[in-house]
Amino acid sequence: MAINLTMFVSPMGGHDVNRISAVLKRWMERNGLFRVTLAGTCPGAGCGIEQFMDNEEAVNDTRVFFFLCPDDHWSCDRHRRRLEAAVSQGAGIVFYHGLHPCFSGWPEAERMIGLLWRETALHCDYHSCHVSI
Repeated sequence: MAINLTMFVSPMGGHDVNRISAVLKRWMERNGLFRVTLAGTCPGAGCGIEQFMDNEEAVNDTRVFFFLCPDDHWSCDRHRRRLEAAVSQGAGIVFYHGLHPCFSGWPEAERMIGLLWRETALHCDYHSCHVSI
């Protein structure tokens, strides 16, 4: 049975989240391990992030929350608490690259992430590589 994964997607400066989310969704669903739901502003999203978080049943059915979005969508305490509850009850959470400066005003998010950078940081040029999973 496939694991329900919800990917939260919205623009992050300098990152092509529409392309990235489409590629990640395709990879994750290819072997049948995950069933990916997109929420946010990308093509294929069934609803916005806030609308998804208002749907308690959808949140409770999600086993992995995958963040490909900045903290712009997480100012609502009800949404934060709903995510915190899901994670405390065993749901997994992945914060994708580019989120290191976000969520600094939400201590529980930092605990879920493990650590946040406090200063602006940049990375070097990227390089292509082949990964087999």
